[in-house]
Amino acid sequence: MSRFRTLLVQHYRLFLFVVFLAVWLWSAYNPANSLDWFTENKMTFFFLPIVFGFCIWYVQFSKLSFTLITTFLILHIIGSHYGYGSVPFGYTLADWTGVDSNNYDKLVHFSFGLLIVYPLREFFLRVSPAKGFWAYLLPFNAVMMMAALYEIFEWVTVLQLDPKTAYLFIGGNDPFDTTKDMFVAAVGALITLSIVAILEWVILKEKFWPKMRDSFIRDGRDHPKEDVLLHKDIL
Repeated sequence: MSRFRTLLVQHYRLFLFVVFLAVWLWSAYNPANSLDWFTENKMTFFFLPIVFGFCIWYVQFSKLSFTLITTFLILHIIGSHYGYGSVPFGYTLADWTGVDSNNYDKLVHFSFGLLIVYPLREFFLRVSPAKGFWAYLLPFNAVMMMAALYEIFEWVTVLQLDPKTAYLFIGGNDPFDTTKDMFVAAVGALITLSIVAILEWVILKEKFWPKMRDSFIRDGRDHPKEDVLLHKDIL
């Protein structure tokens, strides 16, 4: 058992990839709707090389970030197998929340904010001078931007599909679906960022609030004295 644990720690990213690949192969086997499965997995085909390429060699994400990203991708491909509007657990969620429609789609959008905002925060901390307040605001803004881009992708895709597949792809026909999807993503992101802030506050104690305050202080770098496009003084 100890040897297995050692191997797991040493090759944890490979382990996550194998788990993801196993679930993805399951989802590809006899999906509820092949066209819907392919349409949903367009994002997976695009996103996966970025996660297991760019994020490993350039950003060097932590094991926690890779775990969160993999969990989100697995939730997504489960939805692609059944169709977001037909995932069995979605009906259980509907019973719990007292609504009539399958709620798996909302769970995944919520999970996007909840799970992806932490890797985004890690990204900004590693590759930019973001600190304090900005280390929370920037990943939140990035989540909302990505959520909006996905909704645009969803809209463009639906225009090219037949009505039945389009219904499966968006998981329903709620006219406020886009707004609700982005709202639950925002809620998920705020929950995670609040947890991170509380943990940082507990660890840093009295240094937490001065750190947040100091993040608003301009540093000593030279700032441009004119707008490079308009060639006018801005100071």
